[in-house]
Amino acid sequence: MSDQPENEDRVDGVEGTQPTDAGASPSEKPKKKRFAWFRGRSLKFWFRTLLLLVLAYVVLVPFARPLLVMAWSVMPLIVLPLVGIPFGIYLLRRNWRKCGTAMVILTILATGAVTAGNFTGWFVESQIASFIHPQAITKMPTTINNRIIARPTALHYAENSNSDNRLRIGRPHILTDLKTDTMYWQVPLHYTVWYGEIFGSTGGIVRVNAADTGQDAKTMDNSGFLFGDESWVAKAMFAWFHPLSDPAEVVYWQNDDGSWSLLVSYVTYKPTIAGVMIPKIGGVMEISQYGIPSNHSVEDAAAKFPGAALFPEELGRKYAQSYAKYKHGLLNYFVTQKDILMLSEDPSLPAEETGGNNLPHYIEFEGLGLQLIAPMEPNGKTSAAMKEVLFFDGVTGAARSLEVKDSQGRVLNGPRQARTNVHKADNQADWPDFASLEPKLIAKGDQRFWLFTVNRKGDEQHAFVMLVLVNGYTLDAKKFDSDEALKQYLDSLQ
Repeated sequence: MSDQPENEDRVDGVEGTQPTDAGASPSEKPKKKRFAWFRGRSLKFWFRTLLLLVLAYVVLVPFARPLLVMAWSVMPLIVLPLVGIPFGIYLLRRNWRKCGTAMVILTILATGAVTAGNFTGWFVESQIASFIHPQAITKMPTTINNRIIARPTALHYAENSNSDNRLRIGRPHILTDLKTDTMYWQVPLHYTVWYGEIFGSTGGIVRVNAADTGQDAKTMDNSGFLFGDESWVAKAMFAWFHPLSDPAEVVYWQNDDGSWSLLVSYVTYKPTIAGVMIPKIGGVMEISQYGIPSNHSVEDAAAKFPGAALFPEELGRKYAQSYAKYKHGLLNYFVTQKDILMLSEDPSLPAEETGGNNLPHYIEFEGLGLQLIAPMEPNGKTSAAMKEVLFFDGVTGAARSLEVKDSQGRVLNGPRQARTNVHKADNQADWPDFASLEPKLIAKGDQRFWLFTVNRKGDEQHAFVMLVLVNGYTLDAKKFDSDEALKQYLDSLQ
């Protein structure tokens, strides 16, 4: 047996310690390759992941849309701290302490200021007033007198024309046919039986002539929808395409080829320079009779669907009220208080006196088409002279403004004062039982009138009684029993 150690005969580097590269530490770990986790995934894995994400979006967004809209409506409050504070911390870690500290402090102050601005009503309204920026017009356009019957009467006529026990009437909406200058109330008929309620289908559309005090109503041919405006499928599709918007107006539109489309305008929010989010019409979603969706900008919708009342009345009212108070800015409102206006209406009137349909109202004008108009008078109770009229385009909401001036120096009163004189038309009528609904401006030459549709109150609010025409200058009132009698009188005017 040899006295030499056993390891002397072994080749160095074979079973002994492995040699290392020059300068390398024996304990150093090999570097991980970047994106190794991503590169190691198969195409099948990515396909399944994408499919799960799409499925989650489809299932969750319809339920989460209200929260998403709420978050978007205060977007600066979320973005400012999410961006500013991490950036300030990054600067601090880079030993730029003064810059980092300043960034964090400024972010906190800016977030507080923007929060206060977004939740202060008068400041939001002042931003809206600056946003709408109406185009001034100098001459009152001539009205087309094609809106006479009120919404409750149209709803009743639609119900009378329904001959199918499986259908019920829905919410009425208005539109005008610009080719014939005919205005219609339209009412969808929704199924009440199980096979129609599954998808929220509609059995047809009832069209009521808005200019005829008689019952001129009929159900349009081939006007049914697989997914109607109350359908959960239609609402889900809206949420998928517009998760940051709220649906607004609904219009059923007959295309030139005889087919029908369901139009849904929507309201979204736009940030101003001051960091305030203000509401605006975002576009129009179109759904075919078989449920195929498409989307349009407001400009494209105005060209494709002229005469459709898609600009939301509620948004128009908010715009008009904001403009009336803050058209000359915050300093004027709080200090000078010059030319502060209000909508020409009595806000204390109960719903039974107005039919629940307050200003502004849709009226068609020569050269302008369908417009949502808001007549305004000086704020307060000391003046009733109409001062200005706002016009909003029926689709885009583009605003125009007319300052009321009369070449003869006459004072024009608005619908608020005109309503108090309606009873002059018939001193023998049972006025406590009647409601004067929907004051509509009639402008012809240098004549200005307010037309009221008088209906019964209570359960018979749909029952038409008479038309009353109030002269905007003299406040004289004249009654008419039918639209034909009114037309003959207006035609006789020079």
